[in-house]
Amino acid sequence: MKSKIKMKAVILAGGKSSRMGQDKASMVLGEKYVIQHVIDNLSSVFEEVFISGNHTDYPNSKGIITDITIQKGPMGGIHSALEFCREDIFVCSCDMPFVSSGLIQDFLQKRLKIKLMWCVMAKKYIRFWVFILWRYSVL
Repeated sequence: MKSKIKMKAVILAGGKSSRMGQDKASMVLGEKYVIQHVIDNLSSVFEEVFISGNHTDYPNSKGIITDITIQKGPMGGIHSALEFCREDIFVCSCDMPFVSSGLIQDFLQKRLKIKLMWCVMAKKYIRFWVFILWRYSVL
């Protein structure tokens, strides 16, 4: 078994889910909540997995990081997570249950040379980031 990465992973789960109409993190996929799939996937790679959000009823993780400043969207959650962790963090959205540990490990092998890096998917002209490595130095 490979050793886990000491970098902290943070799952963004503080959104309003206005387009979805319900909380994406608490939707059920198979027999688990969507966010539990993400926690399980990240926990296979990282020693510590936190959830950034303003609810207290999330599944098991290392802890909940609440927003320092509310109503600032994903950037508010990332800012709060960087302030809380005080180091580089790996960030993934709560609605990414199929991100594999292999993809994450391949992505992180390249991190030493790059200041800010992200993995995106594109549909037509719209790009969505899948996950991202945020350097603490951006603060």
